[in-house]
Amino acid sequence: MEEQKKYKYRAFISYSHRDKRFAKWLHKRIENYKIPKSLREKNPNLPKDLKRSIFRDEDELPTSSVLGDHLKYALEHSKLLIVICSPYSTSSKWVNEEIRYFKEKHGEYSVLAIVVSGEPNATTNSQFESSQEAFPKSLRYVVGEDGELTKKTTEPLAGDARERRERLKKELWLEGLLVLLLWLLDSILQPIQQPIVPTKS
Repeated sequence: MEEQKKYKYRAFISYSHRDKRFAKWLHKRIENYKIPKSLREKNPNLPKDLKRSIFRDEDELPTSSVLGDHLKYALEHSKLLIVICSPYSTSSKWVNEEIRYFKEKHGEYSVLAIVVSGEPNATTNSQFESSQEAFPKSLRYVVGEDGELTKKTTEPLAGDARERRERLKKELWLEGLLVLLLWLLDSILQPIQQPIVPTKS
């Protein structure tokens, strides 16, 4: 298939290494998810699982440099970007640069935020301290055609994993993971052209 030739990875996980425990858990849970047979029968494009389809860099990045070629390659060849959001990721130069570079190559609508701590948009909400901001700057602002951040704000699709974070080993599901899996499966079935907003029952 053309899509399989273009994209090596279903998604790239961007995170601060201070959130490594959650990122590792999420990566494992996604790849171990078994797509129901009934769903695959109705949608032949769906694989049995998502193993070996997610990129997560496990190396600490240097304090001063540009994104390495292997990270640029992975970002360019990933269809989706998953951002683990927290005050740590907001202050991370590399998380911001990974988001900016991905949006430059793929646009605004292939990014999903998973909030693990802090408050989204705290910098524009007087009820919170700016240090509580969970969304990195590159996530909050549109990236222009020149690859630079503009002054135009954007609201990313996000899943909230804060309330259950301390019970990950006991919880089978959490809201953020469910939204993520639906998003990943939807991306296989159709091109992403606009934000996918889950409907509420």
